[in-house]
Amino acid sequence: MARKFLQMGFTRARRYANHKSGRKYESGEKKVDKEVYPFSSGSSNKDNTVLEQETDALTNEKARAAAIFKHYWFLAKDYPQFIQQKDEFKKMYYH
Repeated sequence: MARKFLQMGFTRARRYANHKSGRKYESGEKKVDKEVYPFSSGSSNKDNTVLEQETDALTNEKARAAAIFKHYWFLAKDYPQFIQQKDEFKKMYYH
């Protein structure tokens, strides 16, 4: 669980580093073409304009936070006990 929350922290921090509002797409009318996605609703942001990335997206406070999350996420991912438990899980559920 800790690895999962570190990964979630990284992705959330990157989202806000890239777009101060946290939104990637310009808000507006939701455009979903049922012809293209006959079995699902598809993306509700399909065809919406992608907002411009922040000019300081690689150096701002949120980007620095994302780097910290990523560092600890990779430490957790490479932790020997985690690797052992992951292997045991795979043996148990993936034949």
